[in-house]
Amino acid sequence: MTPERVKEATRSFLSEYPDLENSVEALLEQQHQTGSWTFADAPLDSGQFGELVSREFVEQTEDGEYRFVDSVVIETTLSRDTTATSTTTADATSVDLSIPTIDLGAIGTLVGSLVVIVAVRLMYFESVFRGEYVVSPANDPYFYRYWQERLLEQSTGLTDFGMLGTVGDLTRRRPLTHAFNWWFTELLGGTPDAASMVAAWLPIVASVFLAIVLYSLVVTLSMDHRIAVATLLFLALTPVHTIYTALGSLNTAHISISGSLRWYSR
Repeated sequence: MTPERVKEATRSFLSEYPDLENSVEALLEQQHQTGSWTFADAPLDSGQFGELVSREFVEQTEDGEYRFVDSVVIETTLSRDTTATSTTTADATSVDLSIPTIDLGAIGTLVGSLVVIVAVRLMYFESVFRGEYVVSPANDPYFYRYWQERLLEQSTGLTDFGMLGTVGDLTRRRPLTHAFNWWFTELLGGTPDAASMVAAWLPIVASVFLAIVLYSLVVTLSMDHRIAVATLLFLALTPVHTIYTALGSLNTAHISISGSLRWYSR
């Protein structure tokens, strides 16, 4: 019997009876000492012993005892299988520290979609930025700019979170919107210029934030970044969303922010 056949027969037996590997090793040790072994030497029951001696890598001696055809090959097979099992276990329990693959194409299309979203919402740029003044594109934003200034006057700074408890009592309307407007203005310094920048750019920043959240959601659901990019392009060109999130539309910027935060909180 060739060594290859002994190896294959041994592996076949151990794949069917993996719990008997230690028993085979014990019989190999017995064979090294006495040259053969019997049922009395085997830590097996009669059924297991009968299955073992019926395999072609075991032969019967003239004395009626049993021995492995090629003990060296069997020992080598056992040691290699044990090493492979240990390696597989180690690989399974090890921490994967590899750097994930970056899809530059997907990143490029995402950035391009965000650029389109921003560009479409800058259509009123010359109307909003008039010299040193920031002019809102409609009447409603001025109500929010008024309360933006009043809240800045009453707050003591960025960490004055007590303002959150009084915004609703003061404004009586959309307290979350006013709270966002006040806090972001404080974040930028709390100056009149900071208030003007928030009034102009917060809708754009909020739209980009919403777009990134929407992209993540669509990729999670569809597993296809192309569908997510198409979704962002639809968002960029949806007239009603474009108008209400355009440059200077401070009164509706909170819609994008609060919607994004609600999705992330799930």
